[in-house]
Amino acid sequence: VMGVAIKDLTTGEEILINDQLTFPTGSSIKIPILVELHKQPAGGKYKLTDQRWIERQDKVGGSGVIVNFGDHTSQLSLDDLATLMIVLSDNTATNMLIDQVGMANVNRTMDELGLKQIRLRRKMIDQAASARGDENTATPREAMALMEKLYRGQVVNRQLSDAALEILKIRKNSPIPRLLPDSVDIANKPGGIEGVACDWAVVYVPNRPYAIAVMTNYNGPDS
Repeated sequence: VMGVAIKDLTTGEEILINDQLTFPTGSSIKIPILVELHKQPAGGKYKLTDQRWIERQDKVGGSGVIVNFGDHTSQLSLDDLATLMIVLSDNTATNMLIDQVGMANVNRTMDELGLKQIRLRRKMIDQAASARGDENTATPREAMALMEKLYRGQVVNRQLSDAALEILKIRKNSPIPRLLPDSVDIANKPGGIEGVACDWAVVYVPNRPYAIAVMTNYNGPDS
């Protein structure tokens, strides 16, 4: 099953296919985590330059490089952890940032944006949570809406939206950028778990940018 939601950000024209079905997000859920990480410093909770030790108990497998770091031998800033989370989809960095910002706060911010179908329910590589059915989920329509809100500076404010987009624009090997020219900026985060593939993006085609979310699930959507 595939769900697609695309919006021309100039004309407002949309292409919608299964856009309100709920799909697992894979690592695309890391975009809402990134948003929350940039939101909380405004309230004085921490600074993005704050350092965190890499500890053995934080490490998880799957994508990323931190799992190969020594135990308590290096520190990374929260901002650096965010870069690793988005660019290399580092699962250890992601889980450390979930601990930093709080899962409930991520979902509360999505609620405030009117995106109640985007839900962070588990950390990365949490097999027990997956077995319970606690999956990270979204609809293509709301994923597309989140990308549009970032583009328009409507995720808290222009400064926060731009800070998130700057990291998301770092080029990745993923489905949406794969066949597009390197000269086109693409702010995106792909995701994939067994039987699932996703990619959420803003594609900055000159004069005709568009927001796009494509979500697939081999075993069928959750609802």
